[in-house]
Amino acid sequence: MLTLHFITADAKQEIADIKSVKVHLASGLVKILPHHAPMIATVEPGKMYAMRNDGIKTYDITGRGLLKVEKDVVTVVS
Repeated sequence: MLTLHFITADAKQEIADIKSVKVHLASGLVKILPHHAPMIATVEPGKMYAMRNDGIKTYDITGRGLLKVEKDVVTVVS
C-alpha cells in the first residue's frame, strides 16, 4: 500500500492505505502503484485521484507543483 502526503500552502494531509494515485504531470496523466520506481516530476494543475484500500475514490485539486515517489510514499507539493 501507498501513503500519500498532500502539502499545500494551507494544510498538510496524510492518507495511508492507498492502492493507487493518479496525478497530472507535465508529461501527462500518471498512475502510481505500490513499488513504483523512485521519481521526481512536475505536477500540472488538475485533479489528483487516490483509490483507498476500502475502495473509496477521493480527489483533490492540485496547482502547479512537485511530485516525489520514494519507498511507497507519494508526496505532492502544490
